[in-house]
Amino acid sequence: MHRHADYTFGWALWTGAVVVVFVQIWPEAKRRQFKQALDAYEAAAGRQAQTGSGQAPDAAGAGEGSQAPPE
Repeated sequence: MHRHADYTFGWALWTGAVVVVFVQIWPEAKRRQFKQALDAYEAAAGRQAQTGSGQAPDAAGAGEGSQAPPE
């Protein structure tokens, strides 16, 4: 009879551990993963904005029609 009680206690202990993992640890890990991805995106966007701010307003068409016609 004690063997059944030990088995039940062990099962309850493991079940509790699994519940804690899925209720507390898993969402926190996902939140950190999402925050890390968002930080990387914001850093890349910031670098791109800094690079873009030093360029000419029309860098793609700079050679087309931007010069005065010869006299």
